[in-house]
Amino acid sequence: MRCRRRRADALAKPSPAWHAGTMTTQDRNTPAPAVPALVEAALADYPDATRDRVLQLREVLWEVVAAEPAIGVVEESLKWGQPSYRPATAGTGTTVRIDRVSGSDDVAVFTPCSTSLVAEFREAHGSIATYDGKRGVIVPAEGEIPLPALRDHMREALLYFQR
Repeated sequence: MRCRRRRADALAKPSPAWHAGTMTTQDRNTPAPAVPALVEAALADYPDATRDRVLQLREVLWEVVAAEPAIGVVEESLKWGQPSYRPATAGTGTTVRIDRVSGSDDVAVFTPCSTSLVAEFREAHGSIATYDGKRGVIVPAEGEIPLPALRDHMREALLYFQR
């Protein structure tokens, strides 16, 4: 069974706004970039708590980028209709997607199922989160979230090929 979902929008050619959410080294002392229109549109029909949680985790991701110069420039786009973040420099890290869990209002930090990232998170942090197989750490739409653990998880993903 393959864990990769295929949808028509995953095959679509990127629009000019594809790399609208990038952060350069000069931007590291500024807050997260504005939410690109593509991402806003993807979140438009979400319940408020779910949209707020996705945006909160997006802020956490940009904090990780700002704190770790080795990550470099990060591109924000949509992959499979989900907000996605990937280092622009090949060989740095893997894609992090932050989106609603199918059939739920909860949100997950998704990484490719071909990586060991979720297994490593589960081994290190166990029951502080629930999981979507080998590809996602699930965060409830409301309530407490394990921020230090998620920051580490995002950093590990964005530097995955530097390990």
